Amino acid sequence: MAERVVVDAGTAGVKAAVIDDAGRTLARTVADYPTHRPRSGWVEQDPADWWTALVRATRRVLPAAHRVDALVITGQMQDLVLVDADGPLRPAILYSDHRATAEYERLRAALGDEWERVTRNPQDSAAIAAKLRWVRDHDFAALDRARGVLLGAHSFLVWQATGDARCDLTTASATGLLAAAERRWWPEPLRAAGVRTDLLPALPRPGRSGARPLRSAAATELGLPTGLPVLHAPGDALTTTLGITGGRRDADYAYLGSSGWLAAVVDDRADPELAGAYRLATDDPAAELLIAPTLNAGSAADWARRHLLDGVGHAAFERALHGVHAAPRGLLALPYLDGERSPHSDPWARGVFVGVSGQTTKAQLAVAILEGVAFVLRALRERVVGAGTDAVLPLCGGGSRSDVWCALLANALGTPVRRVSETDAGLRGAARYARTVLGEPEPPDDPATDAGGRVFAPDPVLAERYARAYAQHRHLYPDLRGVMADLAELGADSAARDERREP
Repeated sequence: MAERVVVDAGTAGVKAAVIDDAGRTLARTVADYPTHRPRSGWVEQDPADWWTALVRATRRVLPAAHRVDALVITGQMQDLVLVDADGPLRPAILYSDHRATAEYERLRAALGDEWERVTRNPQDSAAIAAKLRWVRDHDFAALDRARGVLLGAHSFLVWQATGDARCDLTTASATGLLAAAERRWWPEPLRAAGVRTDLLPALPRPGRSGARPLRSAAATELGLPTGLPVLHAPGDALTTTLGITGGRRDADYAYLGSSGWLAAVVDDRADPELAGAYRLATDDPAAELLIAPTLNAGSAADWARRHLLDGVGHAAFERALHGVHAAPRGLLALPYLDGERSPHSDPWARGVFVGVSGQTTKAQLAVAILEGVAFVLRALRERVVGAGTDAVLPLCGGGSRSDVWCALLANALGTPVRRVSETDAGLRGAARYARTVLGEPEPPDDPATDAGGRVFAPDPVLAERYARAYAQHRHLYPDLRGVMADLAELGADSAARDERREP
């Protein structure tokens, strides 16, 4: 039985595992690396740290392997890495870095709405072209020396291992540089930024696995045989999805971190009619990864914990809500504390309570916030996989650790919710990807499709009551959108007056 070393280069470290061709994990480890924030809004890592962590992690798991037949690498997407023949030229600018706001605004003025039309994705200051323009203006020597640009931690590791500069389609879709319909690089953003277009890496060729041989020097460091096939897996957005849902069409999952999202591999759609959603290409030209983000998930719950329940600890917060969440109480909340991305793309959207009475308690207000997030996920699910679905919804992220929230979600969605862990989902998904591109059958007990994890089933009576509440909740934002915009303008005017009054 063959085994593969599978690697996921995330934002905190490299996870590595030995996974056999039956999908079983034989060994797993993590090698951390630091993130640097030298200025406000700057987020950087040293690509050399990625490679060092890969070497450490690989050597730790190798004793569990008997016959390794491939190295498979996935990881964080949309990082900007400039390289020449000898290695990286400057720190990697991570996807979460927003130093290039002014550069983005200039590109936006030059490209207009065509940027979204061609790429079929929202664009902001995380766009690679904006960051390259920032490098041109602030570190021209590095850009002038560059012989290539790599666009993710996993792409850098593949380049270091094989000498092959490439980018997977999923990552390319997130950069603001891919013409979505043709699945080729769109040079206009780089031209507008004054950056050479020949720096971009190769995109995968249809029908090719993309395996490249491991170079001798890299093989020695890693403890692997020279010439071992190295597979450039898709970026972690897709491999995580493959690891949780198995990649089945319209099989969705939800993530509840500070922000959240609902994602699924779906049929390629000319118009998903879902504001703020990201549409990322897959190797299948008839399918895409649709990710609908919400800006307010765990952050909204944390606001309720701090401001409504006096900042109690998370365990006490759970206890306070336990006796309150049993049913909707004629109280609705919009949880848009910091604007919203999906299903309504509106930076001026704000939080709202409706139905407050003299008997309303702080705990009830806090539960209404959690219900509001649940209703947002229900709206996203209806748009991504269709209304009326009764499929179990896998749920991961920090919010999924709350039994109260999981039970509430099951009732508010009217479907079972299954708590899963995303910790190793990227590794499982990358292993699954490798089996697919190498033409191997999926084992019948593939862990990627295992139904493990606690399931929270909806109560039929409560689900019906929540359906009635959701029907009213759907009208709140459309009815209040104009009011929110007027209040935002009023608040800006008041802030400007206050600033003028300061001595």
